[in-house]
Amino acid sequence: KQEDRWISFRAAFRQFSENKAFSGWSILDETQSPWLARPNSAPIQISPNMKPLPPLIPFVLLLLGLVQLPALEENAELISGKEVIANLIKESVEKINELDVEGALRHVHPTAYNEYTHLPQKDLVEIDRKSMIEFCKAVFPSLGVKVSPPVNLMVRIKGDMAYATYRCKEQFGTSPSITVRRTEIYLLEKGNWLLTHSHRSIMQEE
Repeated sequence: KQEDRWISFRAAFRQFSENKAFSGWSILDETQSPWLARPNSAPIQISPNMKPLPPLIPFVLLLLGLVQLPALEENAELISGKEVIANLIKESVEKINELDVEGALRHVHPTAYNEYTHLPQKDLVEIDRKSMIEFCKAVFPSLGVKVSPPVNLMVRIKGDMAYATYRCKEQFGTSPSITVRRTEIYLLEKGNWLLTHSHRSIMQEE
């Protein structure tokens, strides 16, 4: 059975290579291609009843591969973008704990950033990155703020926009820590994901 399958495969490959549609191709014979020949094997006998392979099959397979290629590239870009945004958030938390304000806010959009806090009476705050850095440098050391690594971090991307949701623990000085839920909106601009909006709310402890 195995011998018959091997002979049939070699015969089919030979017939495929001799198809007129591929007359311009350089096909290796058995002496050039060891994987087509075996020691002490009998010469190939092509059955007169064997039907030639349709010449369009390789081109159809190639076309299918080319059609799927953009989808694979797009999926790879999405995965890469999600990793970039997740790393920006994690790095920002680390920098806050080190009181490296500029490092913590480097992913904030330089001019188009706004945020909501958990205070219902507070309006939407718009602030540029430079002013935000100056403010945080003035207040962070006295606050003694500490932030835990993000948990349940999820990132979704649609075109040049993305949003991230996660939770973390925040502590100010010696006060008890609080659980904070965050939603952040990112904009892809000149190849960089920039934070353009954030919403912060305090969760009720269970």
